[in-house]
Amino acid sequence: MSITQNNTKDSKPSVNTNGIQFSNKDGFEASTLVLGYWNDKLSIKMHPALEKSKQTEKQVFDYDHSVMTSLTVEKMQTLLDGIEEYILPALISGIDKSVSVIVGSDSLVTIGTGLSLAGRIAPYLAIHKSLQEGTRKPESSIYYEFKSSPIVLDYEAVSGSCEQSVDKFAEFKAFLNCVKFAIATLMNAGVHVLRHSDKYYRDKLLADITAIANKLGIATADVKKFTSKPDVFGLNKATQPRTTPQVNSADYSETIDSLDNFMED
Repeated sequence: MSITQNNTKDSKPSVNTNGIQFSNKDGFEASTLVLGYWNDKLSIKMHPALEKSKQTEKQVFDYDHSVMTSLTVEKMQTLLDGIEEYILPALISGIDKSVSVIVGSDSLVTIGTGLSLAGRIAPYLAIHKSLQEGTRKPESSIYYEFKSSPIVLDYEAVSGSCEQSVDKFAEFKAFLNCVKFAIATLMNAGVHVLRHSDKYYRDKLLADITAIANKLGIATADVKKFTSKPDVFGLNKATQPRTTPQVNSADYSETIDSLDNFMED
């Protein structure tokens, strides 16, 4: 397995937010999976395990090396559709299956049931980077096997009796929820609702600032008047023009400086 060292520099400003991290040192390939958000994409990064001789109780994975990629909303939806159509039935049936989405022009993000890799059903996520033209063999690949989670059933506190079971796909389902939530949030509908709900407060704040600036004799942005559309049915006889300050943040650079100077004086 070829691993890329973290030395990539992005000259464009970007916003990165940490998401959830999954770790499995006992998978068919020991690795850790880190999900995050990069601008308008879901970022996927995987670190391999350190060599056995270099592993300690506190550090198992090699955070100096990683394979990473990112998915747009469209790619996430395509992957999710493939999982629901092909992978979930294959997991229940216990057969080997995988689905992949193309990232860039020569890389793949793959979800599979893992039967051919582990000799058992072991749902996994893989990144295959830089597929060679003709052979389609990757220059580097890394796998993360999603862990199962134990469940205790019918626990009796008095006697201590219980039954134990295992949710084989607990972590895999958590990953699916991450993808679904990323699709919903990265469409920015929630952001729009917050901005719309906050509009009254922002307008009132700017109006108050304008009033204070006018009393201090500080130049402000022009206030434009907006008249409601004509009432073609004649139902709103008392409609009055409404006045809303239209403020560009650039117009207030001098205003804010002047307020600072006023306070210092």
